[in-house]
Amino acid sequence: MNNTTKSATVGGLLLGTAGIGVLWASGVVFPFAVPPGMIMLTTGALLVGLTSPR
Repeated sequence: MNNTTKSATVGGLLLGTAGIGVLWASGVVFPFAVPPGMIMLTTGALLVGLTSPR
């Protein structure tokens, strides 16, 4: 995976996290205190961003 692809993937995952944050801030009720999608997307972004292909 080249740097452009990796950056786009991390950016897209973080953008999804921000979108869930907007929903949370606007008052959408989630089943848990912290929306689980935020945790999953942030974890995915960290995994992609901090690991190498080998």
